[in-house]
Amino acid sequence: MNALNQHTKKQVILLMVFILLLSLLSGCSSQQNSMTIDGKTVTLNLESREIQADDQVYRYVTDETQIEIEYPNGMVFRRVYETEGTVDDWIKTSETVDATYLDKMGYLEPNVLINQVIRFSPDSDSDQKDSPSALGVFLVTLGILNVLFPKWFWNIQYGWRYKNTEPTDTAINIQRLGGIIAIIVGFILML
Repeated sequence: MNALNQHTKKQVILLMVFILLLSLLSGCSSQQNSMTIDGKTVTLNLESREIQADDQVYRYVTDETQIEIEYPNGMVFRRVYETEGTVDDWIKTSETVDATYLDKMGYLEPNVLINQVIRFSPDSDSDQKDSPSALGVFLVTLGILNVLFPKWFWNIQYGWRYKNTEPTDTAINIQRLGGIIAIIVGFILML
């Protein structure tokens, strides 16, 4: 009996380590906030609200109605979202700004920078859909293990309380049902 308890303890510890590692890994987002555009590595820093494109730093301010991007030379591009569409304009500059001017200065187009902000902003729908909830991943994993090993989970929950006992078929089925419910709830959380 003592050898069985040692074996069960090892299984519990291994399962706990597995679940902990899975939880930690699911918290790591696979989506990165950098990419290469026009030969430049473009990185968005959400905390400082800066976009780094090689040696150039662009700053941005955004709210529900507009995005303003300040270029390295101080000129600002503003996009205002209205019910009829968008209004784009350059402010804080005396230059005539067009694609030729931006190319001559080595600057990225405003649309490229705005797409970076929208893509990686924590408020954007695409970011929320790309990274699953850590709790959802945990529940799905726990549910799958509960469906596959219901007797083992029953022993962890109740078996240690009694000597020489085995779970009934009903108890095994209830364990599996709990696992299925955990899987469903986990998938709902990951949506």
